Amino acid sequence: MEYGYRYAVLHRKDYDNWEFAEILRILSPQRGERILDMGCGTGEFCYILKRNYGVTPVGIDINKKAIELASSSYPDISFKSISVDDIEDGNYDAVTMIEVIEHLPDPLHTLHMIRQLLKSGGRVVVSTPNRWAFLHKLKSSVTGFNYLYDLLHIREFDPKCLTSLFLHAGFIVDKVYTKPLGIPFVKHISKSLYWNIGSGLFGVHIFLLAHRGD
Repeated sequence: MEYGYRYAVLHRKDYDNWEFAEILRILSPQRGERILDMGCGTGEFCYILKRNYGVTPVGIDINKKAIELASSSYPDISFKSISVDDIEDGNYDAVTMIEVIEHLPDPLHTLHMIRQLLKSGGRVVVSTPNRWAFLHKLKSSVTGFNYLYDLLHIREFDPKCLTSLFLHAGFIVDKVYTKPLGIPFVKHISKSLYWNIGSGLFGVHIFLLAHRGD
């Protein structure tokens, strides 16, 4: 699969997506902030930022079809089909990357570029699949259904190597954790338990909050 219309539509998320909620919880957007959503896809997260938090969002994505869909759906938000290297204006309060860093050929370079775009103390929040999610991988091998890993992922991360990457890029890491553990059938018994049971280093997704310290 290539980045195009089909990819954009298949990866479109609902407004109440649990991953959006988790990112928003640790990002804690403040009214009036300027936030860059890198790999914004079809724009739903930017729309939530603007509608619910009074944020000025800017979305970028190399998928031109995704940007076309985002721009037509949310015409009052700035969307651009560019890479982080092509951004001319900086001074952002925060940058988000929701399941993006695993697609990057040179994530360290990208983090250096993001650091330059942030204000002093500016935050960056990322989510990415966890290569140590052994329970999820076992479940996927048994069921034959793997909704998390696609052919356009260049690399997998674990919590320790993702933290190390951010430290090498000059960030101060404030928080890193995984969620959920992904135990089969638990979600059908109790959704609250499924999402909140401790996952240690082995949850399906990694969430990381860092900031630029000068």
